[in-house]
Amino acid sequence: MKHYIDIQAIIEKDTDLKRSNAKCFEVGDIIQITEKVDGSNASVQKEGETLMAYSRKQPLDEFNHLDGFYNYVQTLNPADFDERYVVFGEWLRKNKIVYEKENMHKWYVFDIFDAIDEKWMTQDFVRQFCADHGLIYVNVLYEGPFISWDHCRTFMNSPHYGERQEGIVVKNQTKINSTMKGNPFYLKIVNDSFKETMKMREPKSQEQLDEEARLRALAETIVTERRVEKAIFRLRDEGVFPDKFAPEDMKLVAQNLPKAVYEDCVKEEKETVDAIGASFGKLCGSITMGYARKLILG
Repeated sequence: MKHYIDIQAIIEKDTDLKRSNAKCFEVGDIIQITEKVDGSNASVQKEGETLMAYSRKQPLDEFNHLDGFYNYVQTLNPADFDERYVVFGEWLRKNKIVYEKENMHKWYVFDIFDAIDEKWMTQDFVRQFCADHGLIYVNVLYEGPFISWDHCRTFMNSPHYGERQEGIVVKNQTKINSTMKGNPFYLKIVNDSFKETMKMREPKSQEQLDEEARLRALAETIVTERRVEKAIFRLRDEGVFPDKFAPEDMKLVAQNLPKAVYEDCVKEEKETVDAIGASFGKLCGSITMGYARKLILG
């Protein structure tokens, strides 16, 4: 199965720990800005005369159905799909954001991958595909030339599906499928209340903060409540966690959640992980389980 792109959060300028990933966007490039929807990544691909349904990492069936997505796919017409295309969207279900009831348990398509030519299709193609086959195309906030990142941020509070908006996804259509190393053609900007990182609190003085406390403070900038929460939802989508937790499930959580958060940090925040060094694994586990007890047990 084809996995969706891991869309990076924007790093507009170089810092001591990170290099900018925004250099693929230049003034005048044609971009599209869509609302970042907080549901579950779900995809469809035709195999023979059958439509296969997938969560982010695994095939679905009548028993593992991603809160009804598999059942929804059974209502679609296989003749509307081509085996070469993997159609990606967001299956809107309860996560961090509570959306309007009428928008829930619907599939909002945002991308199509050509599995033969191994390339992402333009958004014009995706929009037309949705129109031709009665699918819902994700809410578009802007299409036109890239002006600046400040201009992009003006669309950060334009929710369409409910009262809150997680953020935006900015897609460079001029440089779609670009292989420019370290500079992706899709980036996301997340509103402050949903960010998976936070500003590091400055210690009052170096004397007051020993090395262990300093490293923990640094780890807490990336092992945040939001990142842990997203990992819980992701493991639920993958069938590792149940839809509803009981106190006895905490052993299962401890066996799986710290590893998932650790791997996500290594993938998304490698510079910070490397700066912390060998102690990051232990710190990540401790911080993760602290948030897990709060989120799961209340």
